[in-house]
Amino acid sequence: AAEARRQAMLLRRGLMRIIYAKLARAISSWREQAGEPKRLFTLMGGVLTRMKNRKLSMAWEKWQFEAAEMKYQQQMLRRAVMRMVRAKLAAAMYTWRCVAAQMKAEREALERAMRKFLNQKMFAAWN
Repeated sequence: AAEARRQAMLLRRGLMRIIYAKLARAISSWREQAGEPKRLFTLMGGVLTRMKNRKLSMAWEKWQFEAAEMKYQQQMLRRAVMRMVRAKLAAAMYTWRCVAAQMKAEREALERAMRKFLNQKMFAAWN
């Protein structure tokens, strides 16, 4: 009887191992099957995120291009204005030089006339 119980217990253990192994395989298979939609959903989410990021990236690149274009236009405008300002400054400097030279020539002529006048008066005073 003890031997029969031992045999029954061993048989039960063997059967339980087989049942647990099949149960483990069934759970593993279920996990794989249940995980597949989740994996696909994750992949699709990644695709959607990439598409959204692509549009965002395209918008960012367009903004960068527009900003660079505006900066270039501002530089060109600033250069043109500075060219005009420099031309006006050069013209003003030229005018100032001409006026200064004319004033110098007039002053020198007046000084010569005054010296001549003074020399004539001094000469007349001595004679």
